Amino acid sequence: MMAPIRTFVAIDISSNVRKALVNAIHGFRDLKLNDVRWIKPCGIHLTLKFLGDINPCLVQPILVGLKKSTEGAAAFKLGLSTLGAFPNIRNPRTLWVGLQGDLEELKTLQSRIERNLQLMGFPKESRAFTPHLTIGRVRNNLTSGQIRTIDQGLGKTISVGSDYWTIDAVHLIQSNFTPNGTVYRKLGTVIQEL
Repeated sequence: MMAPIRTFVAIDISSNVRKALVNAIHGFRDLKLNDVRWIKPCGIHLTLKFLGDINPCLVQPILVGLKKSTEGAAAFKLGLSTLGAFPNIRNPRTLWVGLQGDLEELKTLQSRIERNLQLMGFPKESRAFTPHLTIGRVRNNLTSGQIRTIDQGLGKTISVGSDYWTIDAVHLIQSNFTPNGTVYRKLGTVIQEL
């Protein structure tokens, strides 16, 4: 039997968006928040569905399910919005950047992916889909001063000018944990029909 692989379904971000996220991360790093693990910009993506460990023989059926999910869907545009924290600023565990643009199209696509993969036996996510790009994870409990520092940085808009990026593809991605950080590999891409 083949070893399971850890996978998720995601959308790529543009190079301009990645640069804006690098600037946001550097802005927070300058605040000396040592208990936050910052995400490497090359690893930032918009996750639509986390699948977990799967048998590699499911890769092709999943790609077929993703193809069904994108049938009839048109390309759409997204842009960066404001900084935020999950679950909330009083107890920040995840720091993220929100999105703006064609959010209804994004949510429809995510819902179709969720439904088609649920038919294949993947459990439905219990939480509502909240479009965001994770930029940092809090490792330990923060002091009240550190929380105030994060709060001052949150709510600000991340600007990339008027740049929106076009979403016209969905990817099945494998993540491997290594001593040097997580390595991502695309297992397949489904191009949306325009």
